[in-house]
Amino acid sequence: MNSDDEIHPAPLVCPRCDQEFEYVEGQWEYTCQNCGYRIDNLRAQFAYSRGYDAFFAGQRVYMEIPPSRRSRLAYAEQAHEAIQLYTQTYTALQEALQATLADSQRYKIIEIMASIANLFIQTGLVSPLESNYWTSLMIEQVNREECDDLKQKLSQPTPGILGPLARLRWRLRKRQLEKAVDRVDRKIKLIEQNIAFVTPLRVRKETPNRMGSYHG
Repeated sequence: MNSDDEIHPAPLVCPRCDQEFEYVEGQWEYTCQNCGYRIDNLRAQFAYSRGYDAFFAGQRVYMEIPPSRRSRLAYAEQAHEAIQLYTQTYTALQEALQATLADSQRYKIIEIMASIANLFIQTGLVSPLESNYWTSLMIEQVNREECDDLKQKLSQPTPGILGPLARLRWRLRKRQLEKAVDRVDRKIKLIEQNIAFVTPLRVRKETPNRMGSYHG
């Protein structure tokens, strides 16, 4: 890529309030000026930034190859460059997930890892089980977000003559999503056991009885 195509580094954000902040070279901890939270995982923040940048650089290279010609020798060098950038992304984001990140960062990492794993499985760089893991995390994330949105709607009055009907649909959909979340939660736990994770990664939102983990 030329200098005009370079992607600006992803901003560093406070894990508690998502406030962006500046840092100086050699700095390894920071106290958020917005909420006062002490950030002692700047290494993870740097890893997230590296992975984020590498992913979008890889996307740019990959999308320049016509979809019908991505397996042709003429585009082998570009395809190789994209895979290298995606591999850097995969490694950097795994490193970042060893620390507690902002929810917005975790959500973005899951989206990115699911996308890359889907590509990697075609070239044998990850196992089907590993690809299934990230896909399942993505499904869980989408379902939880929709469920939370419905809970928010149901917590507020719904004016209008069609309000009761809308609330009924929301309740039915919320029950469907809660069952789907339970199913995918069990599936993710089973995958984690079968892959035999060694180094725990904080990829799922931590609860008293659960902490997601991952090791490539």
